[in-house]
Amino acid sequence: TLKIDIREFDEVKFQKRLEFLSEMASSFNKIYGDRCEITLKTRYENVFKFLKDENSLPIKLAKDAFSELNITPNIKPMRGGYDGAAISAKGVPTLNLFTGGNNFHSVFEYLPVASLKAASEVIKKIIINAAK
Repeated sequence: TLKIDIREFDEVKFQKRLEFLSEMASSFNKIYGDRCEITLKTRYENVFKFLKDENSLPIKLAKDAFSELNITPNIKPMRGGYDGAAISAKGVPTLNLFTGGNNFHSVFEYLPVASLKAASEVIKKIIINAAK
């Protein structure tokens, strides 16, 4: 059993990756007999399609909050199975804000208290600005 997540920003390339996996399974079965079964399913939507426009409201609110708090954001598109992807797929475009964490997905993952405080201030500022 092999379980993998395919992460791709471009929807056409994503579909090509799925086709490639299907072709690989078919090729394997031609060589070794019908020993390979493949099931392809989408686990979560690509959040990028919900936040394509840099001027979308969630992005604007985040950028404004960073600016008002004198935090220089390091903006990187991401593709992952975070909660925001699931929430965005339900109709509420949700971006991933920094946490300030380090060594993600390891036994050495940590979050400095200063980063937690900064992230909290950004969230509060977003809520205040959204309520205006």
